[in-house]
Amino acid sequence: MTTVLLTGFEPFADDATNPSGDAVRLVARSWRGPERLVTAVLPVTFAGAAATLRALIAEHAPDIVIATGLAGGRAAVTAERVAINLVDARIPDNDGAQPADAPSLPGGPAAYFTTLPAKAIVRDAAAAGIPAALSMTAGTFVCNHVCYHALDAAAATPGMRAGFIHVPYAAESAPSGAPALPLRDIARALEGAVRTSIDNTHDIDATGGTLHCSEPRGGHRDGDGGPHPLTTRAERVGSAGDDLRRADLRVGPHLGGDPIRLLDEGGDDLRLGHGLDDLALDED
Repeated sequence: MTTVLLTGFEPFADDATNPSGDAVRLVARSWRGPERLVTAVLPVTFAGAAATLRALIAEHAPDIVIATGLAGGRAAVTAERVAINLVDARIPDNDGAQPADAPSLPGGPAAYFTTLPAKAIVRDAAAAGIPAALSMTAGTFVCNHVCYHALDAAAATPGMRAGFIHVPYAAESAPSGAPALPLRDIARALEGAVRTSIDNTHDIDATGGTLHCSEPRGGHRDGDGGPHPLTTRAERVGSAGDDLRRADLRVGPHLGGDPIRLLDEGGDDLRLGHGLDDLALDED
């Protein structure tokens, strides 16, 4: 039987709650399988989070590891594409540790790419009406640290896949004015990510890159208030070949079939990137 390990984090900094941990608890209560789901809430500490994650992996031998955490300031659920071997803490962790310019794993590779179907996760969350995007940075705090250790464990375990998903604040507990989603929607996105990861051993064939860091907060809404499923702002080469302009690009997950189509405002197909090269205000 397939085993999935899904983790969130405890509260950190000045927050009374952490929507990643709260959403993971909701998923645990609603999960009906048939696959085995193991859930846990990790401490927001560099020493404790990695050690706890590796102990859970050793105990349960999961086929899939999906770690999640809060990225306060992002407006969408964001599937991370890469973890880097760097710890550079802007704030202390919950033990008071604040390492700078240290490796997550001494002697480890500079980075690992996710082995989850990140693009399919984003596509399916968007299709469910939940704002979602790809992200090219998990930060340099405990979230990235856990993501790196999960991927390092997966690299040493044939058949195991791993990755990380950042979530925004929950609307029920978000600071005033902060981007947020209802906690139930965050939980739906995580449960959907579990299902998508089980059903897709390889990612979909779709363009997902970016040209530059263009949306530091992440997420957009249409003028009518509806969420963009996957959106970025990117430069587009005009029809004359030398005319650069700014264009809102929308990924159309409802248009049917893979690869995902990128459309400009006039409905023309574009082969440019989508996602978030974003640095969130708060990342656990």
